[in-house]
Amino acid sequence: MDGQGKVRARLDMVAAGPFLALFDAAGKPRAALRLDADGPALTLFDTAGNPRANLGVHADEARLGLYDAAGKPRTSLAMSADGPGLSLFDAAGKSGALLRVRPDGPRLALYDAAGKSGALLRVRPDGPVLDMTDAAGKTIWRAP
Repeated sequence: MDGQGKVRARLDMVAAGPFLALFDAAGKPRAALRLDADGPALTLFDTAGNPRANLGVHADEARLGLYDAAGKPRTSLAMSADGPGLSLFDAAGKSGALLRVRPDGPRLALYDAAGKSGALLRVRPDGPVLDMTDAAGKTIWRAP
């Protein structure tokens, strides 16, 4: 409790594991740290109580997620065993773009409004490849 008798922190042991919550002066949650079977995670909340950022390690993959004011995921930065990746999502939560660096080379994917692939640029050891696909996922153009 703080000097005014308000609870500002709470440490619990829940079924999934330990959980620490931090509250602002108005009693709203602003940060939560948890440890469960998947790994640790830190979530930060805005003044309305919506999650805005989450940092976690799950199954040896580090991930940072950023959320809009409605709590929908908009950005994800991840580091996995096969390399880093950055995902961008539209307001509906559908994939808009993905940038990854993998052992076989970097790739950039751009998605249509339905979240389906529209363009994929890959740089392979033997050179770059650009694929364009239609709404059904069928390749309609490729270079080279």
